[in-house]
Amino acid sequence: MADLAQMAKDYGLTEPFVNKLNLSNKYLSDSALKESDMVNSQINQQVMDYDRYKQQAEDAAIKEGQAAYIDYSRAINPYGQNRENLVGIGLGRSGLAETSYIGANNTYQGRVTDTVRNKENIFADINNNIAKARETGNIELARIEAEKARKMEENLWRLVEEQNAEAARIEDQRRWDAQFALQQAASRGSGSGSGGIYDSIIDGSNNDIVGLSPYAQQLLSRYINTMSNNRGGGVIGNAIQSTGNNLNTIKATINSQRQQGLINDNDVRILMNQL
Repeated sequence: MADLAQMAKDYGLTEPFVNKLNLSNKYLSDSALKESDMVNSQINQQVMDYDRYKQQAEDAAIKEGQAAYIDYSRAINPYGQNRENLVGIGLGRSGLAETSYIGANNTYQGRVTDTVRNKENIFADINNNIAKARETGNIELARIEAEKARKMEENLWRLVEEQNAEAARIEDQRRWDAQFALQQAASRGSGSGSGGIYDSIIDGSNNDIVGLSPYAQQLLSRYINTMSNNRGGGVIGNAIQSTGNNLNTIKATINSQRQQGLINDNDVRILMNQL
């Protein structure tokens, strides 16, 4: 799985959105853990059931082996019913008696062999089923992990898009506020004629201040409002001429903003020229 923390950093995800990502991923991890525990529990239960079947097969094999031995012992017992039957018909020491003993032994050995083979076959089937159960479980566990990773990555991209949309909304609002402030200033100065700063630095196609960075545009709109309000109306050029103290303060502020890296040299040049 990709390093989501590094990806979030690379895409500039801010702390609030990182917190959202972590919270969502924790929920996904907890859910995946519950699913995995359920799968493991099912596998363990299946293995326990198969182990019980193996024990039952083992017990049955032991029981059959004991029964075979008992039958064999009875068959070769010199004092048993089979021996008495042979003696009763005068064959107690005949070859028939020896043949009977051999037959009993063969029967016993055959039963033991069949019992062992049957148990081994049962064990082989059970072990094969256990292996399949574990393989199926591992496949399911891998699927759960892959699904968790996929959803976590989807969360990251969703939050990146959400943050970008939020930044775009804020920028749109900032631009609208700046344009509105400039339009208000222009409206107040329209009664004394045209020209001045507003007319000379506005691009009529989109009302943006030509050549200025967004932050410098915001500064200028604020300065225009300040000077126009002190003047009580009128064109911006007249307002600047009559507010020498404010003009000096604005120039000092512009230089300070440049030193802080908030505006660039081109912004300073344009602003100073207009002032």
